[in-house]
Amino acid sequence: MNAGKTFGLSGAIAGAALLMLSGAPASRAADENSPLMLAREGYFYVNAKPANVGGKTYVTDQMYVEERVPAKRTHPFPIVMVHSQAGAFAWPVADARPDLIKAILAVEPNGPPVHGVEFIGAPDWFKEGPASLAYGITSVPLSYMPAVKSATELAFVKEDKADGAGLVTCWKQKEPARQLPNLQKMPILVLTSEASYHSPYDHCTVKYLQQAGVKPTAIRLAEIGIHGNSHVMMLEKNNKDVAAVIAKWLDKALPEGK
Repeated sequence: MNAGKTFGLSGAIAGAALLMLSGAPASRAADENSPLMLAREGYFYVNAKPANVGGKTYVTDQMYVEERVPAKRTHPFPIVMVHSQAGAFAWPVADARPDLIKAILAVEPNGPPVHGVEFIGAPDWFKEGPASLAYGITSVPLSYMPAVKSATELAFVKEDKADGAGLVTCWKQKEPARQLPNLQKMPILVLTSEASYHSPYDHCTVKYLQQAGVKPTAIRLAEIGIHGNSHVMMLEKNNKDVAAVIAKWLDKALPEGK
């Protein structure tokens, strides 16, 4: 860990994470001449499975996590920011410690709920995959209300049709839907880019949360004039524009001092 190290915003959503945690105004995302000072940074690994290939042992299924803490901040910790498969960790962590999590920033999180999606190319592009998320948005238990002792107590139904052209038909709970009271305690942002493989189905995650009593904010970048981004928007030339969107939402969802 390096105290006092600066981190320029020309580096993408990793920089956005710092911007959000510090509570700096959204305009900072567009000012690459205003680096953020770090109090500390580090990394750690989560999980690992050994695999033998050709007589050699390799490590698989391991997540690499980076931590960067700004020296100056106005928003309280922790704000959980996840991207892609890391989204699978946000929901159970926030569910287990709802009074400690101040906000969730879910950038194209894992999904869609219940059944996965298989991409098959033109003309259909995708088809429904097998059931993969036994607890709706996770494969591990969540604190539903009424409570469930196992995933088999949850009942799911598929909607009659997709919400629009090029969108996945969503799965949801059978009514009356069980609620997710712990996830109702914090602001949640689900951010989706225009040209990502998540674009056809992130709305299903939003709808699942809404049915469970959660009130996430859903932002599609294309709908606010930010076009062409893929799933790895943090690596693309307009990443500072994306960072500004996230920072603006955070400043609204968690006003200074809240």
